[in-house]
Amino acid sequence: MNQYEVRSITGTDGASSPFFSPDGQSVGFFADQKLKVVSLRGGDPVMLCNAGLPSGGSWSDDGMIYFIGEGEFSKVPAAGGDAEQLGIEADLIRSYSQVLPGGKAVLISSLRDGAVHVSLETMQKKVLAKDVLYARYVPTGYLVYVRAGAIEAVPFSLATLQETGPSVPVIQNILSDSVYGSAQFAFSDDGTLVYVPGSDTGKSLPVWVDRQGNEEPLDMPAQIYGTPKLSPDGKRLAIVVQELQSNVYIYDIATGMPTRLSLEGNNGAPVWTPDGKKVVFRCHREAENEWSLLLAPADGSGEAESLCSSQHELVPYSWSPDAKRLVISSGDDDNRDIWALSLEGPRELEPVFTTDFGKIQGALSPDGKYIAYTSNKDGDFNIYVCPYPAVDWIKRISPEFGEEPIWSTSGDELFYRNRDKWMVVSISTEPEFKAGTPQEVFKGPYINVGGLSYDVAPDGQRLLVLKPQFDDSQVRELHVVTNWFEELKRLVPAEKE
Repeated sequence: MNQYEVRSITGTDGASSPFFSPDGQSVGFFADQKLKVVSLRGGDPVMLCNAGLPSGGSWSDDGMIYFIGEGEFSKVPAAGGDAEQLGIEADLIRSYSQVLPGGKAVLISSLRDGAVHVSLETMQKKVLAKDVLYARYVPTGYLVYVRAGAIEAVPFSLATLQETGPSVPVIQNILSDSVYGSAQFAFSDDGTLVYVPGSDTGKSLPVWVDRQGNEEPLDMPAQIYGTPKLSPDGKRLAIVVQELQSNVYIYDIATGMPTRLSLEGNNGAPVWTPDGKKVVFRCHREAENEWSLLLAPADGSGEAESLCSSQHELVPYSWSPDAKRLVISSGDDDNRDIWALSLEGPRELEPVFTTDFGKIQGALSPDGKYIAYTSNKDGDFNIYVCPYPAVDWIKRISPEFGEEPIWSTSGDELFYRNRDKWMVVSISTEPEFKAGTPQEVFKGPYINVGGLSYDVAPDGQRLLVLKPQFDDSQVRELHVVTNWFEELKRLVPAEKE
């Protein structure tokens, strides 16, 4: 902190979510879906364990690292050893953790649950604050988090797990992301705060992008959007909007007029029926911890019909051409498979095929003869295609990272996302299935939301993506506040007990 030079740490290419050891001499981080540790005194990083889809770690005084990865909350000795899953029931997607003083509890913050206190002795949890981002405990007795773009602080007793005064906004305009639940601030034990000024990068605008990279925004307000899905004729857009809960709306593209489809619970992953008359989407009711697939008229004229329910997450992705089967993914966070729900006779889920690796985002080809999907069978996520319903072979399509496969209407092209690049592959099926070399369509800093984060126009010449309304690539400085803990005492006095 007393030097202007920035020094990169050797061996940390592609790293995310770094965190310090208690003595400040080592750093834990995630890279290549692994949890790694590197000494700041020098030397190569040491790989501790696998950590697929990680989102945060915390290093306790007793030498254990607690982290979230592969859909589980786990711990592993920082000196090396086997990782142990702790069996905590919480929303462990896009979550962040902090081991609390004493090492007997952890604070987990997530989009679904807010700030949650979890006992590491009993694994019981208590919700401390809802609808907040990136909660942290301050050792002088405060709970801080981001709400509405500002850091709020509330006096808090660890002994009783109770607030001891009202919450107060203490710093405005913090760079945060309401899609992933993160916020860019941190503090040291001696009361030094560092933060990045900015706004919510989660807000976006749906925009058309053609094959030359030219943009054309839709006439819609900037909001926190999720999965967008175009109607078969390309005139309407089903899209997820994050409000107090996530809802599914239908927008008329010509007029920008919205119609809300979902009524209760947290909803997402809309998919149009082939005739464009209805939309299926998933609904999660927290009170019952139940996931349902609901089918609703696209014009909002009638009630939604429940197709099936489960205690595991259900995510719809595509219909068969005759609308008699719906392809979905379901399972635990670290072990999802692709299933088909028949709408004829008993509505039972049947596995499309079974392997030891997770499979998601199953996209049926327009003729219903092939299915493209995302899997981590080769380590990182990639795109694969196999015949359907008889899985006689499997062909890898993406030479490197790939996710979110979408077929063109004619079935002669397959689009997918490679991080900030959109790729397209030419497809031929006669006399046998062949896939060409992937070509880049365009590149851009468009938002990657959970599930599908783009769609393809019926003519295949434009893609609909979500453009962030705050460009965090322009951030050039960090703000540092010393003696911040004293400032908290002044701004947020605790009530006398």
